[in-house]
Amino acid sequence: MDLNFCFFLMTVLVINLTPGPAMLFVIQESIHSGVKSGIQSALAVEIGVFFYVILTSFGLVVIFNHVPILYKVIETLGVLYLLYLAFLSWPRKKGGINTTHQHQHRKSFIYGVFINLLNPKIGLFFLSLLPQFISPTAQPLWLYFLCYGLIFNFSGFMINIFAALSANYLKNKNSHYGQWIHYISPLIFICIAFIAITRLFI
Repeated sequence: MDLNFCFFLMTVLVINLTPGPAMLFVIQESIHSGVKSGIQSALAVEIGVFFYVILTSFGLVVIFNHVPILYKVIETLGVLYLLYLAFLSWPRKKGGINTTHQHQHRKSFIYGVFINLLNPKIGLFFLSLLPQFISPTAQPLWLYFLCYGLIFNFSGFMINIFAALSANYLKNKNSHYGQWIHYISPLIFICIAFIAITRLFI
């Protein structure tokens, strides 16, 4: 196996193991609505990443460099979205955001997609990361970008599934802490949004 590719796999593993809003959302859904919802959310957040994989593969993500205001607008929407998720995930007397499981799973899936869709940093991240591991002489270049991006995508999906299973297991094992666990995710969403706001406007 190519040494460069091995370094890429290690980098992907480290990055995907680093907790962020997407993993937090998956954990929160698994704790709040069960492991099925957590796994579904893991798929949803990776669909958002896949959008940027496609943009990067075909060179469209460079639009952020040429139209910086677009990047700022999407990033600002992302911050507002995190605050919206914090509001939605705040515990309610009747147990959460939705009243039926079917409706709940559908909405959770949409929320998960938009978590990464409204994070333009992912596109610029791919644009800066992938060229470090792909030779400029590799042809067709777009296919290499696509394959490496999909590897990143799949790795993130598997790690988020593990996070969903672990969160659900820990919740069931420590059920007497359940009422407090539900407050952790919205508070962290608020903290992440606050940090993003300081980067945007300060």
